Amino acid sequence: MTASIYQRLFLLALMILGAVAFAVILDWGRFEPTHMDWAKENGAYRILAQAIDEGRLPYHSSIRLQGTQRFLAIPEYVWFPTIGVLKFADFSTFALIHVLVLYIIGQIGLVFLARLLKLHWLAFAMVILIFNMNGHIVAHLFEGHLMWAGYFFLSWLIYTVVGFLESRERSRWVPGIALVLFLMLLQGAFHLWTISLLFLIILFMTRRRYWLDGLVFLVMTFALCLCRLLPAAVTFGGSTNPFLLGFPNVSTFLEGLVIPNDFTRDAHMLEEQGFPIMWWEFTHYIGMLPFLFICYFGIWQRYIASRWNRSFRELDLPILVVTLFSFWSLYKIITMMPIPILNSQRLPSRFFVMPLLFLAVLSALEFNRSNAARLQSRGMMLVWLGLVVLSAVDLFRHAMMWRVPLGMEHFPVKWYFEEFNASTIIEWDEPRYQLAVHLGFLGTFLSLIGVAAVMYYHRKWEDIQRVPRRLLGGNS
Repeated sequence: MTASIYQRLFLLALMILGAVAFAVILDWGRFEPTHMDWAKENGAYRILAQAIDEGRLPYHSSIRLQGTQRFLAIPEYVWFPTIGVLKFADFSTFALIHVLVLYIIGQIGLVFLARLLKLHWLAFAMVILIFNMNGHIVAHLFEGHLMWAGYFFLSWLIYTVVGFLESRERSRWVPGIALVLFLMLLQGAFHLWTISLLFLIILFMTRRRYWLDGLVFLVMTFALCLCRLLPAAVTFGGSTNPFLLGFPNVSTFLEGLVIPNDFTRDAHMLEEQGFPIMWWEFTHYIGMLPFLFICYFGIWQRYIASRWNRSFRELDLPILVVTLFSFWSLYKIITMMPIPILNSQRLPSRFFVMPLLFLAVLSALEFNRSNAARLQSRGMMLVWLGLVVLSAVDLFRHAMMWRVPLGMEHFPVKWYFEEFNASTIIEWDEPRYQLAVHLGFLGTFLSLIGVAAVMYYHRKWEDIQRVPRRLLGGNS
C-alpha cells in the first residue's frame, strides 16, 4: 500500500472513528448489565473475576450457562489477558476495554493485509469501513454477545488465507491460520470460529493440491484448541441445538445490507416455536455506497467483465457455498449429520459475514486493477474520497442506532439478573470433567510448542510435505 502522510492520517481517522463508534455503543463502559444478553454475560464474568481474585480454576458455577454448570466447558467466554481488568474494574468497563483492545488488534491485521495486497489507499478505506462498522458486528455487540469481539481476528484470518493462496511456500502459512483460529476461540468466539472452520474446510477441499495443507491445518487447529474443545466434548458431546432459520428470503437479506433498521424490529416470526428472530441476527448493514462498491467491483467486474483474469479464484466456491448455507434451512442438512462442531449452528444467517468480508477485499483488489490509471486524476480521486466520507458518516449514523442505553430503554430487565448478579464458583467433584480440563490445557501447551517448532523449521517442513503431496496427486 502506497499512501502519502495525509492519506495515512485519513485512514487512521477512519479507524479511530470505528473505535469511537464502539465506545459509544457500549456507553463508554458505564452501562448497567441488566438487559439483553449483558445480564448473562455479567453473571459469567463474575465467575471469572472471582477466579482471578482467588487464584483458582472455576470448574463449576452456581448458575447454569448454556445448560450446564461446568463453567470451563463453555467455549464462549474470554480466556485472554484482558480478563485481568476484572481484578480492578467492573464488568462494563472490562467489556469496553476488551472490545477496544481486540479492535486495535484487528486494525493491525487490516494494515498487514493492505500491505500484502498493495491496496490503493481509497480501496483500503472502503475495506476499513466495511470491516469495522458493518451491521453484523455492531448489532451483536449491542445485544451483549461479548464473544463476538473475537470477530476482529478475522482481519488476521483473511491475511493468512490470502498469504497462503498466493505463496509458493504454502505450508509456511498453515500454522498461522491455525493460530488465528486458536486466538479467536480464546475470545469465546465459538460461533465465528465454527463459521471460519466451515469456510476453510470448503476452501481446502476444492483443490487437490490443498488437501494435505488442509489436513495439517485441521490437526493443528484442533490440537491448539484442546483446552476449549475437550471439556466441551465431555459435557456437550452428542447434544444438538434446535435449528432455527437462515435468511428467510432474498428481500430480508438485501434489506439487512442496505436498510438502516434498528433493534426494535422483529426480523422474522418462527410460527412453530412461537417467537421472533430479532433483527440483530439478520443485519449485515454496510449502506448503499459500499453495497454498490461490492456489486460493481466484487461481482460485475470480477465475475463478468474479468471472469477469465480474476485473482484468488479458489475463494469463489467457499464464498458461494457459505452464502447459500446462510439462506432458508439449507444448513439444516449439516446439523442433522453427526458432524461435531459443524452441527452446532442453528442461525446460519450469521454465516454471511465471512463471504461479505472476503468480497470486500476482492472488490478492493479489482478496484486497484481497474482504476489504477483513472485514480491519477485529482478530480476522480476527490470523487472517490467524497464517496468514502459519505459511507463513513452513514455507517457511523447506523451504529448510533444500536447503542446499549437505547436497548435498555426498549427491552425489560432480564428476569434472571438478580440470580446471575450473585453468581459464584461452587465446588463439585467431577473427576472425568476435571481430567478433561487438565488434559486440554496440557494438549494446548504441547501443541503450541509443536506449532512454534513447525513455524521455525517451515523450510524443512516444506521438503517433508513434497513426498505425500505427490502421492495425493497435488503439485509441490
